[in-house]
Amino acid sequence: MTSSRGGGPRGQRGAVLLAALTATLLAGASFMLARMENTAEPRAREAAVTARALADAKRAIVGWSVAGGLAGDGTEHAPGLLPFPDRNNDTGGYDGRADCVTHGLSDRHLIGRLPRAGETSPCPGRALGVELRDGSGEPLWYAVSRNVVNYRGGSSLDPPINPGLLDATPAYPWIRLIDAGGGVLTASDGDPLEIAAVIIAPGAPLAGQARSGAAPGAAEFLDSVAVDGVVYDNADSDGCRDAVDGASAYTDCPGRTGEEFILYPDSRGTASATDSFNDRIAWVTAEELLRAAEARALGTLMSVLERYRSRHGAYPWEMPAVEGVDAGVATTVTDRDGAAEAVDTRRGPVAVDAPLTFTGTGYDLTIDPDAIPRWFADHDWFGYVHETARTRLATRFTSGVRGAGSPEPDS
Repeated sequence: MTSSRGGGPRGQRGAVLLAALTATLLAGASFMLARMENTAEPRAREAAVTARALADAKRAIVGWSVAGGLAGDGTEHAPGLLPFPDRNNDTGGYDGRADCVTHGLSDRHLIGRLPRAGETSPCPGRALGVELRDGSGEPLWYAVSRNVVNYRGGSSLDPPINPGLLDATPAYPWIRLIDAGGGVLTASDGDPLEIAAVIIAPGAPLAGQARSGAAPGAAEFLDSVAVDGVVYDNADSDGCRDAVDGASAYTDCPGRTGEEFILYPDSRGTASATDSFNDRIAWVTAEELLRAAEARALGTLMSVLERYRSRHGAYPWEMPAVEGVDAGVATTVTDRDGAAEAVDTRRGPVAVDAPLTFTGTGYDLTIDPDAIPRWFADHDWFGYVHETARTRLATRFTSGVRGAGSPEPDS
């Protein structure tokens, strides 16, 4: 008796068919995996290049702000200020140069490409010195807060650019960042994150974007997306929030409320068939920028005091607080020992109190005003350092170090 199980012709044909089906499925899976890998690898490389470019751009912007150098009018550039973007209003379009505005500043002046070259007088002529592109080969874009742009449209610089700005009500709203759910990014204290500048990698052109013209506008590079009925547009520059508290749709603001930029997933990796978005964004917070400026300002002051010590063998004496005395007026005040001394207040309250100027003694204990950059007074660093950093500096300059060898005033 012969069994038909397994070894018969019918069983052998079934095994062959099963093997063929398995091979076909494996081949198909291998093909799909290879295709996915071929797609994923270039995207991963593109993302890595973009992330590196954004990080380099952030370092370059903060470095530009605090590095010093001369402005176009010959004065030293103040730390904390940021350059204008490169806009498409030049002959031939984007020329890589920051387009400085000195009068009639508006929100449309605050977004454009990241500049690689310097500005023209009276703005700083220094350049970022780098030309950065994202993983798709596109130049990076850049938007700056009106609070810290290098604007010299009037005789006064208001408000002063120093960390006191963080605790004050700014002249203009800071830039805000929106997450993919439509929420505002917040700081550790729960308040909206205050953004001084954003750097944007536009990515490859999306459907409907045309970048082949001589000077395409921001909307041809930067994207918009709808979240819960609100359209967030990274390309607009109208000075208005895309979403106003309580509003459910894009709305014009009754006054200037500030700009928003949305952080949203690359549409190539989302399930939505309607999303069309590939902006990648890095940002510089107001805190980061102004603390870097603070380090530069304190370093400048310490350098001035060290040079004074090298010249005179000691740090300068402190000036007691002079209430109600106008700058530029010589007056008599009482020093720490109760003696009346003549003091020249022309140089203002230098950090750790201003040094005394004694008359008729044959020596001058004041710091040469030319040794301190003009921006120190223009942006009220004297007042800021005096109020917020006196303890740190006083520890170094008044705890026995200064007193040794300091000449006493004649009696």
